[in-house]
Amino acid sequence: MVRGRLAERRKAVGLSQEGLAESLGVDRSTIVRWERGTARPQPWLRPRLASALHVSIRELADLLDDTADAAASAEAARQSTAPAWDGSGVQTMHRFRHADPRLGGEFLYDDVLAYLRLAVAPRLFDVADGDTAPLFAAAAGLTEMAGWMAYDSGLTVLAGRHFHRAFEFARTSGNRDLGAHILASLSHLAHHDRQPTEGIRYAERGLNLLRGEPADAGVDARLHAMLARGHAAHRDAAQCDASIDTAQRLLQQPLRATTSPWPSMFDRGSLAIEKARCYQQLGRLSRARAATASAIAARAPDRIRSRAFAQLTAVSTMIEEGSLDEACAMAGEVVDVTRTLGSQLVLRQLEGLLPRLAPYADNRDVAAFLDRLRGRLSQRHRPPERSS
Repeated sequence: MVRGRLAERRKAVGLSQEGLAESLGVDRSTIVRWERGTARPQPWLRPRLASALHVSIRELADLLDDTADAAASAEAARQSTAPAWDGSGVQTMHRFRHADPRLGGEFLYDDVLAYLRLAVAPRLFDVADGDTAPLFAAAAGLTEMAGWMAYDSGLTVLAGRHFHRAFEFARTSGNRDLGAHILASLSHLAHHDRQPTEGIRYAERGLNLLRGEPADAGVDARLHAMLARGHAAHRDAAQCDASIDTAQRLLQQPLRATTSPWPSMFDRGSLAIEKARCYQQLGRLSRARAATASAIAARAPDRIRSRAFAQLTAVSTMIEEGSLDEACAMAGEVVDVTRTLGSQLVLRQLEGLLPRLAPYADNRDVAAFLDRLRGRLSQRHRPPERSS
């Protein structure tokens, strides 16, 4: 196949194949393969490619899939261009993790699955490889990442399957920090599904796994934050506060030199958003506002998704306080900056503002925002259904 529209767009902005290649730091032959349809740009190159072509990420996705047989050709391209095994999987994980907050899980999920299938899976059962523990840790870390991307795509059941599989890989690898981190992810998913007792159970399993030996402070703190979420849902303010205090103390500790590379960072900004969610459930609106302000300040503008979650949590608190103009202004910013983000979670949180703001539609600012929001939602991108 030939991606004619990709080549046409390059020419329309006045770039030669050589010029585009130079701007992206790749060979001209790479551009040729993209335009012929025999390869796809790696996820971490797509923001720069979109910028060079003066298009959005969504428009770039359309340019890359402009054939009659898009589904079949995309699968063939993924198989032919899956990243080569980097020796540990860590570098590839960092590249995906760097791209994820800016692109969203919808745009990266299939690429992570392709890497797992083509680069990781064949090595798991290679009897010639003497030390399989690092391979199983890589399988665990990348499978957990796939779970988060499925979750961000709105595929929560599939996300849970990925997390459970990742935990089995982590247990086989013997990496306790990674196993506990994955149990924290399962706890988060349980809270999303409004099952706080289950969320507490997963968090306690993670803490039990860390007992007896020095642990990654970030993982430990995240588990206590998940406990706090469960206690807040049960309206147990004292236990919630105790868990938050423990998490804060843990994050003040210096990082261990032997910390596993696989768990994602859980820092003070991460804890701030969890605190805000707890305080909202407990009706402590002023504390929730302060926590969301800290979370927003801790996230640079290029971390679009995590910043949007913090802002939308703040918007929810503002609505409860009756600060409608302020809520609409911040929610409007989220609408604008997430237009190219592939995140069903963000879209669903935005959609959830419709019934909450509808009773105030006689307010001019609210009415104007609701019109903008409906326009944004009418253009939403729905991912394909997946059953396994």
